[in-house]
Amino acid sequence: MRYLVVKVKKLLRKVISNEFEKLKLKVLFLNTYLPFEVRENAFFKLVFLNRKFRKSRVQYTCLFTNNAKFVIKFFKLSRFQLKMQFYKNYLVGIKRTNN
Repeated sequence: MRYLVVKVKKLLRKVISNEFEKLKLKVLFLNTYLPFEVRENAFFKLVFLNRKFRKSRVQYTCLFTNNAKFVIKFFKLSRFQLKMQFYKNYLVGIKRTNN
């Protein structure tokens, strides 16, 4: 399962660098004092940035079950596994609330 954690970390690193590039292009595109050609060029680069490295494409998986649904990012566990670890007293400092 370790390779999945490394895979997500690499993807997040690329997402962060891509977000910085996206921000630069967005500033160029929205700056109305620049010539039209520069703004148009920035817009087309912005549109065709790699879609693979977007925040919404990062898919976290559970460390135990490799399940990608209902994953809580802080713990890197699925909802069910978090509950099971809680009942086995492996997670310290978490309290159950009565709603």
